[in-house]
Amino acid sequence: MSDDPESFANAYQSALVEVALPAFARASEFARRHGLECSVELLDGRRDLPELRLKVRNSCREAECICRISADAQSQRLCHENRCGETEADVQQVIGSLASLNEMVLDTRLLEFFQSSFALHLDYASSRHAGHFW
Repeated sequence: MSDDPESFANAYQSALVEVALPAFARASEFARRHGLECSVELLDGRRDLPELRLKVRNSCREAECICRISADAQSQRLCHENRCGETEADVQQVIGSLASLNEMVLDTRLLEFFQSSFALHLDYASSRHAGHFW
């Protein structure tokens, strides 16, 4: 960890708003056009840092699925979480660095989220990145 927690917090909040929020909004709009109910929220997080949530529901499905990004300034790590269901087995987490808040990683995480939860392929995301995803 090269940065102090305050520098990390500032960089995280900036990347969350400038990079992740637009990516979540783009995915949400795409999903709405394909019949899903979506909302994007930037909330106060558990560790004094904001978290970003994308909540998605299929109109014929009771469970709400959530794609979430949170961070911890002390460990300087991010948590990318996908949850679709009620048990811990329904949660997928990937721990990463601040560098994971980039378009390619976010498009990949969102693509995986929508494919596994709703069998929806984010065509725009895969077409933006030639070759391999993260």
